[in-house]
Amino acid sequence: MLSILARLINLYTLIVVARILFTWIPVNPWTPLGKVVHVLASITDPILNPIRRLIPPIRSGAMAIDLSPLILVLALSFIGSRL
Repeated sequence: MLSILARLINLYTLIVVARILFTWIPVNPWTPLGKVVHVLASITDPILNPIRRLIPPIRSGAMAIDLSPLILVLALSFIGSRL
């Protein structure tokens, strides 16, 4: 059972990393890739949004750095290492 949970945590971590990478490139929402990005957002936002409320993005001029995905990946790594 723990092996399945560890694999699910690893899979979710990969989904979060994919979401991070896709935020770095402009994607048209009407393309097939845009639909993939939308699916990734719908999978990750329910977990990332509460983290964003606790730790809002850090503003630096016109730019903001969102630390919530990093915090989530670190938390998932910590949980996965304890299984």
